[in-house]
Amino acid sequence: MEEFKVPLREIRVHIRLREGEEIDGTLHALSIGPDGKPGRLIDRLNDADAFVPWTQGDKLDLLNKTGIVWVRVGANEPAEEPGSEDESHGAHVTVDISGGIHAVGEMHYLMPPERSRVLDYVNSSPRFIALRGDSGMLLVNCEHIVRIHEE
Repeated sequence: MEEFKVPLREIRVHIRLREGEEIDGTLHALSIGPDGKPGRLIDRLNDADAFVPWTQGDKLDLLNKTGIVWVRVGANEPAEEPGSEDESHGAHVTVDISGGIHAVGEMHYLMPPERSRVLDYVNSSPRFIALRGDSGMLLVNCEHIVRIHEE
């Protein structure tokens, strides 16, 4: 049955949950995505499944995606934004997240030219959006975003 197993890659993450708890562990993405590049964790977080498996050592838990406020991915992981910076639209933003959290960084996204504003993107975006900062990528659950300020 090993031939039917989907190859996954482990991604070390730091997660903040809705109740304020922060946990370190591992989430998984496809080894190779549909574009031939390493699979992106944001695609896993934005798929139709309500739960995502999270591991810490030998411990396996299932996290409800609605309870995840954000996932921090280290700077050494492949980019989580769609497309290259040449193809995508970008904006420098400050994102206010429930619980008094402020995140500052670059948001890159692929949208048609006539719908290329940050407003267009976040209104059509899936559950999580990517925000690139100095220390890596922050994948923010849109359900927990209070305000976005475009710089």
